[in-house]
Amino acid sequence: MADPRFLGLPAPPAETPALSFSPERLDLQSLLNGDYVDPDYLVDGLLVRGETTLISGDTGAGKTWVAHSLAVAVVNGGSWLDRRVKAGTVIYIDEENPLHVVVGRLRAFGLDEHAASRLHYFERNGARLGDGGQTDAWLRSYAEEHQPDLILVDTAMAATAITEVNDNTAVVRLVGTLRELAKTHNCAVVVLHHERKNQHGRSNRSQATMGARQWIGQQDLHLIVWKAENQQQEKLDGNTQTHELVLGLSYGKLRHGVEPPDDRLVLRTVNETDGGRTRLMSAELSRDNERRCQAAESILAALRDSRQPVKTAALAEAVGLPPQNSTFKRTLKRLCNEGQIEKRGQGLYQAAPSNEVPL
Repeated sequence: MADPRFLGLPAPPAETPALSFSPERLDLQSLLNGDYVDPDYLVDGLLVRGETTLISGDTGAGKTWVAHSLAVAVVNGGSWLDRRVKAGTVIYIDEENPLHVVVGRLRAFGLDEHAASRLHYFERNGARLGDGGQTDAWLRSYAEEHQPDLILVDTAMAATAITEVNDNTAVVRLVGTLRELAKTHNCAVVVLHHERKNQHGRSNRSQATMGARQWIGQQDLHLIVWKAENQQQEKLDGNTQTHELVLGLSYGKLRHGVEPPDDRLVLRTVNETDGGRTRLMSAELSRDNERRCQAAESILAALRDSRQPVKTAALAEAVGLPPQNSTFKRTLKRLCNEGQIEKRGQGLYQAAPSNEVPL
């Protein structure tokens, strides 16, 4: 049939495309007249349902330790880094870590068989989130079936379809896909990401994040992990050793509330060596300030109970930490600076007069 335009006739009306985008308008009148809308926290004061979070850090800084600790805390319920956690279901997409590392760490953090049913872990399956195809379709379907409270992606470069880390447009599209998941299923989505090389000495740690600025710009929360101190090792008994690593945690971006000061986290692991084979027995991630408060109380109690100056080694034993432990040494120094204890000779301490128990 001839085109009507060539016959001097008007062209037929164009077909109206079917609507695939139908946004939901906020009912501001009801919202403004109602109660204050509080964030729906999964982790109090930190992770909010329906929002996305980026955890960035250098290779080996402890990002996955933090993520594994978080995952176990959510499926177990209780608390994480002194913050209340609502128990729920977790989907963990891991394209970085081998099976033996995954199982060893999750067991060490206290994941048991009962709670394991709520942790849906996918290890090195070739996921490519944001591909607009098979991976995205699978995750949408799987999330619809299992209704997760938390989705963890480890890491951005290994588990997503992003091929150019500096492509802002691609990053915006990826985070948009993840945000849609977070909003649809009322869950928190956390993505782990690397830093650029040779970023030591930067005053603004968020600028060390690898690639496009939209890796941070599109997030609701940005957490930065780094090694604050070198790892310390202590031999406990026979073939058992403890390793203690102090991590720094910065809040690079926080859409809700006031950004808290930097945190110090203590990662304490217990390892057992048998015939050249090392097995991770237990792992604990805690805030250093909590441990320092406990250490300070133990030191002051030990000094108050003694009429004579006490040796450093005896104070460390009272605290339950080795004398060279960084938490113990910092606490001892702080108590001296605050005038709560006094140093008497080499390696001897006693309570300041105001802290002595009257006879």
